[in-house]
Amino acid sequence: MRGFKVTLAVTIALGLGVAACGSDSNSSESGDTSPDTTDASTGSSETPADTGSTVEGFELADYIQEHVDNGDKLKFVYLTNDVSSAYTASQSAGVDKASEELGVDVELSGPPTGAAEDQVALIQALIAEKKVDGIAVAAVNVDSLKPVIDSAFEAGIPFISVFTDQPNSKQLAFVGADNRALGVIGGEMLADLLGDQEGKVIGLSVDTAAGWSTERMEGLVEGLAANSGLEFVGPINTGIEAGQMYNAIQNAMQADPDALALASVDCCSITGAAKWADEAGKSGEVIVIGTDALQTTLDSIMDGTIAFSISQDPVMQVFTAISQLNDFVTSGTPPKTTIIAPLIVDKSNAATITPEG
Repeated sequence: MRGFKVTLAVTIALGLGVAACGSDSNSSESGDTSPDTTDASTGSSETPADTGSTVEGFELADYIQEHVDNGDKLKFVYLTNDVSSAYTASQSAGVDKASEELGVDVELSGPPTGAAEDQVALIQALIAEKKVDGIAVAAVNVDSLKPVIDSAFEAGIPFISVFTDQPNSKQLAFVGADNRALGVIGGEMLADLLGDQEGKVIGLSVDTAAGWSTERMEGLVEGLAANSGLEFVGPINTGIEAGQMYNAIQNAMQADPDALALASVDCCSITGAAKWADEAGKSGEVIVIGTDALQTTLDSIMDGTIAFSISQDPVMQVFTAISQLNDFVTSGTPPKTTIIAPLIVDKSNAATITPEG
């Protein structure tokens, strides 16, 4: 067997990243963020890992304390990074779960275009209005919200980051996935699936420059090393627009027609890979793996075009963040950075998984 190699490919296309499909976590800031193991046979996640809290110097705003003292129904806001994304549906389910089970009002909002400055403006408005009792946000990208998070802290409004960590800010906690671990799991499972085959694996991402993407891609390469006959090609930037994505994948496969697999690290290039495999008559021949559980992904898993996908359990991420905000406001329980265990989705359980978009 030849040694494991990494080929750095020229990025094919530049495109908009989907931070809601990924979560930018920083293990050095959050402590031990190794996720709990997941039973792939049952698809069940074990207890999330709690890793720390940052509340020193925080004083709850007087108006929020009055809401608690008066027994008012509390209101929290969850801001996604792009309300136009299909992935918003799963986050909305998390909002509904929190509203129903916690007995609080939770509003889902977010920028309509995925622009960081629009998300900042929404948070600034919430701080100025002094009506909301806590804010949870899936940021557009790493560090985009640091100044406004600091403003929320000074205003006494609890703030938790979801999916995308905001290290070195005054967030009270982060709830999300360990991105590198997601990549490692995917790489190891793919290496095992390919057995002793030798050949190329093409890595795909809608935004190769995003922090969550680079972490997952590094993990993927690490996991693939379990099979020394595999050569990683990429990462290939597909962009988010469907036509551009398809062309990028098609070009990558034309450059390496004997590639054994297409490995996506996000919710959407996996569906582009499945579409290419189906239309090229390569379904089941070129292995397709990826992340998240959009309905299209579940359909492709059930028909055999996609071998497996790794879900971040977005419903639980959103629910956990809102639950921690509620516990902190009502009882003073400090929020804790929590790494949600991944969920392996394959043909054995795809029909039972709630679609994430």
